[in-house]
Amino acid sequence: MKGLYRYLSPAAPDQSGAVSVLFELGGIIVITDAGGCTGNICGFDEPRWFTKSSAVYSAGLRDMDAILGRDDRLLEKIRRAASDLDPYFIAIIGTPVPSVIATDYGAISRLAEKQLGIPTIYIETTGMENYDTGQRKAYEAVLKLLKRGREELEGRSDGTGSREGAAGRLIRRLQREKGDAPAPDLGVWGATPLDLPGTESARLIMERARQAGYERAACYGMDSGLADLMDAACVKENLLVSWSGLSAVRALEKAGIPFRLGTGAPFEGGITEEQIRQVADRIRRDGPMEMLILHQQVAAEALRRRFLGLLPEMAGRITVGSFFQMDPKFTEEGDLHLKGENELIRAAGGNRFGIICGDPLYRRALGDYAGLWIDLPHYAVSGQMFMKSGEDRIVSSWRTAKE
Repeated sequence: MKGLYRYLSPAAPDQSGAVSVLFELGGIIVITDAGGCTGNICGFDEPRWFTKSSAVYSAGLRDMDAILGRDDRLLEKIRRAASDLDPYFIAIIGTPVPSVIATDYGAISRLAEKQLGIPTIYIETTGMENYDTGQRKAYEAVLKLLKRGREELEGRSDGTGSREGAAGRLIRRLQREKGDAPAPDLGVWGATPLDLPGTESARLIMERARQAGYERAACYGMDSGLADLMDAACVKENLLVSWSGLSAVRALEKAGIPFRLGTGAPFEGGITEEQIRQVADRIRRDGPMEMLILHQQVAAEALRRRFLGLLPEMAGRITVGSFFQMDPKFTEEGDLHLKGENELIRAAGGNRFGIICGDPLYRRALGDYAGLWIDLPHYAVSGQMFMKSGEDRIVSSWRTAKE
C-alpha cells in the first residue's frame, strides 16, 4: 500500500527544515500551529534546541482561530514577542491546518511588518513535504528579504526608488553591527544539523577551510549569522552540502562564483575513513559488486565520487537512492528516487546490493539483508536514535583536523 510505513519513521517535515535554516539568524520564528508542530520541531527535529537559544514561538492557535481568520490574535502575539526582543526579522512558518484553509501568509506578513516596523517573511510550508523543501524555501525567503533591503537603500540613494522601509533599515543595522569585520571567502550551503552528523559539524568545516587556505568559512544554517548571508556574493567559492542550497549556489554561479560538492568529513554523509577502508577491503577481496548509497542526494553523490576515485573498477556499479529531492545534474542512470519504503524493499531486496551505505533505520525495512552494511546516520531520518554515533564521528574527525 502506497504511503504505508511499517518499518521506517516519518522523515523531518518541511516546517522543521525551514526552522533549521532560520534557527541561528537572529529572527523571531513564529510557527502557526496550536503547539504540536512546535513541540515536534524543538523536541525531535532540532538538536540545537538543547544547546543554543533561538526565538522559536508557537502561535498557539485554536482551530477556530485559523478557520475564522482571527489574524488579529496572531498579530497581537507577535507584537508581544517582538516587544521583549530586538529581532532582525520575523518569520511566519506554515503548518497543516492553516495551509488546508489557504491562509494568506503574505497578507499576514505584510500586516505584521507595517504594524511593527520589523521586516517579516513567510515560509509557505504545509507539513506534507520533506524537510529539504522547507529548507530551500527558507533560504529563498531570507535572500529575497536581503535583496529587497539592498534595493530600498539603492533606490533611496539615487532617488529612483521608494522610501527606505523595514528591509532597508535591516541592511543598515547589519552593516553597522558588522563594522570592519571581513566577509567570508567560502560559503557552505545546505548545512544544518538535519544533514550533517552532529551539531559540531560547522566547527569542523571551518577548521578544514582554514587548513585549505580560506580565511573564514560561513555555514549558512549553522554557526553563521544573517550578516554572513548578506555578504554571500563576496565569497570566492561555495560548497554544496545538500539539495536545499542548490538554487542559491546556481544563482551565485551566474554571478561568477563557482561551487562544488563538499568532500571529506563531515560531508559525504559523515562516513569515516575506517568505513571507507572497510568498503575498499571488501571490494578488493571479493571483486567489484553492486553498491547502494542511501542518503540525501548531494551527500550520496559526493560519496559515490569518493568511492569511484578510490575504486575505479566500481564504475557503473554504485547506485544513489534517496527519499528526498533529486536533481538531474547529479542523477545517473539507475539511481533511485524512492517514494516509499515498499520501493526500497523492492529495489534492494534479494541481496541485489553487496554493499549498502545508509541510516541504520533503513535496515529495518531490509531485515534479510546479508551484505555489508555501512552505517550513515541521517538526523532527518532517525533523529536522536543514532545521534551519538554521528557526534562521535565529528569528535574523531575534529581531532584529526587539529593534528
